[in-house]
Amino acid sequence: MKVAYPLALATVAFLSSGIHAEAAVIYDNQATFISTLQPGYYLETFQSTSPPNYSSNGFSYTLSSNGALYHSSSISANPGSFLTITFTSGNVMAVGGDFFSKQVDFLPGPAVVSLSDGTQAFYSPDFSSSRFLGFVSEDSFITSLTVEALGAFDSANLDNVIVGTTVPEPSAALLLGLGAWGVVARRRRECCG
Repeated sequence: MKVAYPLALATVAFLSSGIHAEAAVIYDNQATFISTLQPGYYLETFQSTSPPNYSSNGFSYTLSSNGALYHSSSISANPGSFLTITFTSGNVMAVGGDFFSKQVDFLPGPAVVSLSDGTQAFYSPDFSSSRFLGFVSEDSFITSLTVEALGAFDSANLDNVIVGTTVPEPSAALLLGLGAWGVVARRRRECCG
């Protein structure tokens, strides 16, 4: 009975399939997004700190722009510029926040938010919805996020940025457990007959 060996191989094949990154899952509700995170995520409101480096709870990132960065109650860039968050801690699996653009008249404008894995989300204001967008990567670390205003005279903005790691999927944890059990069972049979 060599059941444990195929089970262990199937688990290894499943785990190695995570090398190929898939697009992140996108959330437009902050509470739902936060429910996917492990405790200890990091929320930056930009109220008392100024760019470009941020760090807390084991997460760190740097803000940059192809123009100037401005700090008031949020972070913004020059009109026509974009904002980039580069995650320097190497452990970010989820990022969310208020990502938007401001038009010359200070009304919210359309923006595109892009992740390092190619995931993109379009924000178009309707004044009745939240500006929150959350991204959860299921199989790879998020290394950067870019906010780009779509209007030529609009400025990219971000506020209330949340970074963290996700709670493992029950199915992934189950497969890991079964694979470990299979390896242990096989070794016991080999050594103890």
